[in-house]
Amino acid sequence: MNNLLVYQASAGSGKTFKLTENYLRLLFSEPDAYKRTLAVTFTNKATEEMKTRILLELHKLADNQESDYIPIFCDRNNPFDVLALRKKAKEILQTILHDYSRFKVSTIDRFFQQIIRSFIREIGLNNNYILEVDNKKILIETVETMMFQLEDKKHKKLLEWLISLAEQRIESGQNWSFKNEIVTLGTEIFKEHYLRFSSELEKVTEKEFLHDYITSLKNLKKTVKQTLQQKATHILDIIANNGLSTADFKRYTLDALEHFAKNDIRELTATFLKLESDTTAYCTKNSPNKDRINSLVSNGLHELITDFIRTHQSIILQYNTAEVIIKYSNILGIITDIHTCIKENNNENNALLLSDSSNLLHSIINDSDTPFIYEKIGTYIDHYLLDEFQDTSRLQWENFKPLISNSLANGNTNLIVGDVKQSIYRWRSSDWKILAQQLDKEFPQYVQHESLLDNWRSDEEIISFNNKLFLFATQQLQAKYVDDIAKAGIDTTNNSLTHLLTESYAQVQQNFPKKKEYRKNKGYIEIQFTDRNNKEEFEAYTLLQMVKNIEKIQESGYSLRDIAILTRTKAEGKVVAEYLLEYKNNPLANTGFAYDIISEESLCIANSKIVQFIIAILLYQLEPSDKINRLKIVYLYNNLFHPTKSIVDEYLSKKDIENSSVYDIFSDDEKTSIISSIHLPLYEMTEKLIELFTLNQFYEDIVYLQAFQDLILDFITQKGSDLRSFLAWWEETGKEKTVSTSDTQNAIRIITIHKAKGLDFGFVLLPFATWNVDHIAHNSTILWCKPTEAPFDMLPIVPISYSSNLERTLFQNNYFEEKMYAYIDNINTLYVALTRAKFGIFATGSHSKKPEENKTIGDLLYTFCNSSIQKGKENTTEEEKYCFGRWEEMLLPSKKQIDNQQYQVSTYFSADPSSKISLRLHASDFIGISPAKDYGKLMHQILEHITCKNDIHISVLKLRMEGKITDKESEDIRSQLELFFTLTEVKEWFSGIYKSYNERSILTADGKKYRPDKILTHANKAIVIDYKFGEQVVYSHEKQLMTYMQLLKEMHFTDINGYIYYGQTNTLQSYSIT
Repeated sequence: MNNLLVYQASAGSGKTFKLTENYLRLLFSEPDAYKRTLAVTFTNKATEEMKTRILLELHKLADNQESDYIPIFCDRNNPFDVLALRKKAKEILQTILHDYSRFKVSTIDRFFQQIIRSFIREIGLNNNYILEVDNKKILIETVETMMFQLEDKKHKKLLEWLISLAEQRIESGQNWSFKNEIVTLGTEIFKEHYLRFSSELEKVTEKEFLHDYITSLKNLKKTVKQTLQQKATHILDIIANNGLSTADFKRYTLDALEHFAKNDIRELTATFLKLESDTTAYCTKNSPNKDRINSLVSNGLHELITDFIRTHQSIILQYNTAEVIIKYSNILGIITDIHTCIKENNNENNALLLSDSSNLLHSIINDSDTPFIYEKIGTYIDHYLLDEFQDTSRLQWENFKPLISNSLANGNTNLIVGDVKQSIYRWRSSDWKILAQQLDKEFPQYVQHESLLDNWRSDEEIISFNNKLFLFATQQLQAKYVDDIAKAGIDTTNNSLTHLLTESYAQVQQNFPKKKEYRKNKGYIEIQFTDRNNKEEFEAYTLLQMVKNIEKIQESGYSLRDIAILTRTKAEGKVVAEYLLEYKNNPLANTGFAYDIISEESLCIANSKIVQFIIAILLYQLEPSDKINRLKIVYLYNNLFHPTKSIVDEYLSKKDIENSSVYDIFSDDEKTSIISSIHLPLYEMTEKLIELFTLNQFYEDIVYLQAFQDLILDFITQKGSDLRSFLAWWEETGKEKTVSTSDTQNAIRIITIHKAKGLDFGFVLLPFATWNVDHIAHNSTILWCKPTEAPFDMLPIVPISYSSNLERTLFQNNYFEEKMYAYIDNINTLYVALTRAKFGIFATGSHSKKPEENKTIGDLLYTFCNSSIQKGKENTTEEEKYCFGRWEEMLLPSKKQIDNQQYQVSTYFSADPSSKISLRLHASDFIGISPAKDYGKLMHQILEHITCKNDIHISVLKLRMEGKITDKESEDIRSQLELFFTLTEVKEWFSGIYKSYNERSILTADGKKYRPDKILTHANKAIVIDYKFGEQVVYSHEKQLMTYMQLLKEMHFTDINGYIYYGQTNTLQSYSIT
């Protein structure tokens, strides 16, 4: 029985529709299935989208709306079937909404945390443990702590490793300052390759162990050198004794022996290696020493050379392996020290890193029966629905596997949805091979594959283009890869990697659905290439083309919100954002077009000049000697407030600039106010600066100013008002915060390809289609390799820098395996980018001098375009343009009015901190806005909290401090309440003998709700009171009170009295019932 349905869902194929369909199917077969079904996604946003989609479809069915699911679950032509389906949907929807907490759609991390919290005693955590989600923050803090403690004796070896690392960086021409690299390398401890072996690597923290390990590798290298040196020296001696030298032999044959004799170990050239099988290769036909050389070769030289070659080939791999391990041995020591330090801090602070959750959970699930786990978490799950499965890591899968296995064994249905082609998070430990290969191996009797082949997102021409491109590109890269490993001497006949890429894209072909006939023949792709390979020239060219494409799209009637610019990196996104922001304000820009953008860079709070000015002033108060910050204050003050003056020049021309205060550039009033603000709390301090320099008059920056103040308030709420702590947080985290915006805003989206995954856009612009298909050489890509030979296997796993040098080590297979995965990563990134488009794609790239080598994405696109016959190809002197589809088909029937209306936040209310109470009088509950209504509301609020007459002063004072009433109003209210307490009945009510219920609801059997102002009870006696302030006596008041009293009678009170208090006259109306 096939109970594990696996959907291969290519981009735009409607996987969300299928997920919802399967979830609804479970609900219609078992109405309470939502309690025992877990739908798992990878982000909070995806979780909310899935919940909303399920509830929305149930609502459509329940509310007699049209739904695409009707023909799936019943016969549309049978009104009785449809009616029964809608009735059932309504019942299910009501049940879920009344039991929402058991509606299990969750992120994978949230589900894992639920299990961990159920096992906290077993894993040694306290109930109130802290979940740390910001790995980078923890890592930076740990590295800084370690740096400060380097003088301690216990860190002597760590200091040596750091010095060694600095020396390596200097030798390779890099900056000796290595802190950033340490932080980058430190991120390896959060990856599963490391975590799997972290407990075994703890021995590395024993400095002697690592020292002994490295020493053994150095001894191996020394032995190899001595062996080859002795053999090379022996051969050279024989040659010399026969009156010859290496120069007498054929060029580039025996020259290498000179190097080996000097202890210079290297690879043997092809010419040298040829000597083993060809004795005629020692000299040329015309060599004057031909006879002597041939005689020497025949009389033992050839045997010595053959022995040297074979010895070299047998031990050079060990030598190279030792060399690459030793090179990164200091990194291993540093990484393990960082990990140990973080673990110690977590134990002290009762904290758990989110990245450690999967590894910790693995130890729990591995040692526990599935029913026991369900018992601990208090719920039982029959069905699992896993979305975006290609992004699942191996540890996450190993945690889910026993749970799913248990479900399958019990005959339950489970669903997995994923797409290998959209796996772009391998750097976050995701492993697409689980989807591609492992499911079939682990559940062969349960798995049923189904492919979603229709593309509901893109126009026909885009689907056709992507079908052809990725079939071509994967074949080209696979052939390139096979050629590379063949040259390295690896057998290609039984190697799964030789067809892994083409297999991953075997189902890349998508269909254009018949239901989308109205978009047939539509869709447009334009790819431009330039031979300007200089970075600056290419950047200038591609950005200009980008602007032209933006204008072209607008000219055809589309809005800015239809456009997205996708980039490979944040740095490229920053370049694009800065260019468009500058172009937008350029008087030479074409009129009639808009260039508004939404991007992390354009919305970064730290980019605002006024925010920078505030931060600089705050920092100066702590660090007045910081020269760079002082200059920044002077520059910003000059630029923002006095752009026509030369304040910067005047400041720099001062003779005693070192000892002068930067405040001297300010006016006397400004200087006095700034100094007086030093002792204010953080928020009030920034408010003072805003008011002092009228920063709220910079209208373009008001949204950033408001967001900045919100950040300060959040910080104060969580961590207090300490200025130094805030500035440290700002430098590490705060400066990266952005202004929140709506996705519906009419602006161009600038977003990285990774963040665009799961989204779609009308037009995709890809201005930098030039990234490498392999890892970039100078990037620190770390491979965690498992040595299998002595003495290397003294460690279970070692970090190695990815480079072509690994071809000639014992890690050759690791190197070529990583190369294949890099190819897949980068082709997948292109796939994700190009499949976001609904209507059109505009890409710009450059190609190398030998594009057929396909080293970059630009090369791949270029060779593809040239392999296709394109009528739309255009050539100029320096550029080539290839068009797929007809732009004329993309013109909208009538050009839209470009919606560029902006809603600018134009006001930021700021005032001196001493006027805060006055400022808050503008709140919505200010009594001056609606005297009768709000005065009564305030009086009700006060009486709700008063238990005796002595509480009057405190309650009124609280409202005054909150700014809700003025001094005069507080006096009026206090007088009113004192009059209230002069009434005899009131004195009894607040005497303490009654149990009091303020603003409590009475719920009747038919679902109606009544809410008296106050009910007093004692034994079988009940008093109900209603307050009326600023109102005249009307019959409806009496009728309302009598209803309350009748309800109390039905609650079996026998002595019931009711009172209406009229505040205007300070009188009571009393009522009773029998």
